[in-house]
Amino acid sequence: MPRRQKLELCNQSFRITATKADLKKIDKQHLVKMLFILHLVRQFETYLLDLQEKGLVHGPVHTSIG
Repeated sequence: MPRRQKLELCNQSFRITATKADLKKIDKQHLVKMLFILHLVRQFETYLLDLQEKGLVHGPVHTSIG
């Protein structure tokens, strides 16, 4: 079972850790779906930055790329 550890910096933040046994319990199809979603979000953020460079986004853009 994943452990939750309260962080010192903010009383509403937690660090979640999982063991190898926890990861082995995840179905392979679920892992593939998670990987697909990660790639989809990355592609969307990359496309959004391209649109911003072209001046087609009106407002701030903040991505998780970095």
